[in-house]
Amino acid sequence: MGNEIGEAGEERALKACKNVSMPEWWRGIRRATYDEDTIDKKDLVISTDAGDVFIQIKSSLHKKHDYCGEERTSTNVPIVHVNLKESDEEIRKKILDTVSKERHELINKKK
Repeated sequence: MGNEIGEAGEERALKACKNVSMPEWWRGIRRATYDEDTIDKKDLVISTDAGDVFIQIKSSLHKKHDYCGEERTSTNVPIVHVNLKESDEEIRKKILDTVSKERHELINKKK
């Protein structure tokens, strides 16, 4: 059941961010490769004008989040919490907020 919910969350995140108007700096989104997922705990890869941003999706069926404030994986990948009852717009906003922050970090590292 947990894997099914996790896969459903990843699928919802992909759907929410594909074929819709996105910021100019957004280049695309894809599922992580097997190695990216199993070794680095990355679920999705977002291509931006500053480089690739990786995120981990944590999925839930419950509207109320019972998370412990966890924001990053042990491999320092940002976590986006997705509730399967949320709208595509709500999910997209969470992903955009996280990716935007990570993109700014990439830009600042290049300075």
